[in-house]
Amino acid sequence: MASRASARLGRGGATVIALAGALAISERAGAQDWQMLEARRPARDTQPVHVALAYGVGTLRLEPADSGTLYDVRLRYDADRLVPTVEWQAGTRTLRVRTRLDGLRLPASGRTDLTLGLTARAPLDLDVQLGAVEAELDLTGLRVRSLDFASGASRATVRFDTAARQPLERLSLQVGAGTLRVLGLAQAQARRIDASGGVGEIVLDFAGSWTGDVEVDLALAIGQARLVVPPDVGVRVEAEARWLNRLDLPGFERDGDAWVSPGYASARRTMRVALTSVLGTLAIERR
Repeated sequence: MASRASARLGRGGATVIALAGALAISERAGAQDWQMLEARRPARDTQPVHVALAYGVGTLRLEPADSGTLYDVRLRYDADRLVPTVEWQAGTRTLRVRTRLDGLRLPASGRTDLTLGLTARAPLDLDVQLGAVEAELDLTGLRVRSLDFASGASRATVRFDTAARQPLERLSLQVGAGTLRVLGLAQAQARRIDASGGVGEIVLDFAGSWTGDVEVDLALAIGQARLVVPPDVGVRVEAEARWLNRLDLPGFERDGDAWVSPGYASARRTMRVALTSVLGTLAIERR
């Protein structure tokens, strides 16, 4: 049974697509009502866009959209248990994509899938909040100006496979019990990174061509973090341990209250890591 697409104008001229989209297709399997929500918008200019994504459970792929498209949302979900909303706020140029549970009923067997395509023409400010999600965020070729990422029990990868078209001015990462890998950070030209972990794992891979020095503020509870840094980059680690932490820093030397890599003082490119830890583990791998 095909459900009716539902779209309306909200306050401030926002276009809201709730429960269904510009195209909605339904298929029933037992007690489940699997539907497809599709919503897209053409890109008419290059003004900055804010994207707020709150996605609780399922799989996610974020990728560049086709040329001429501002956003392209494709979601397969169980309508008996999830309520999705897609909203475009024209006044603030904000795209909001949300899924919430219908009451306390968790999704049953089957897979909720979300693919989100975003324009490569405009600067993007991304706010991504994930629950228990298998996520791949391919930001290669996108003009990402800021990324605020938070996850509970997700397994996520964020990647920059080529040099960014503009520097990543703000990068904030929060990981609860899941894992997060960020690949190609040198390609993103991120100058400052704020990252925190609970009981999960964070991997920050600084592969690519370095264009400047980097500062990393890292807070760990009982989780672990691994930083992959090229051999020619000088690294200084300033660690504040409340109880006990483990530092895996092969070849590093003590410098007062810090640890520094060999040749740090004369290195053309440097990284400073400010670590606050309770029972966490920090490892630096050269590659």
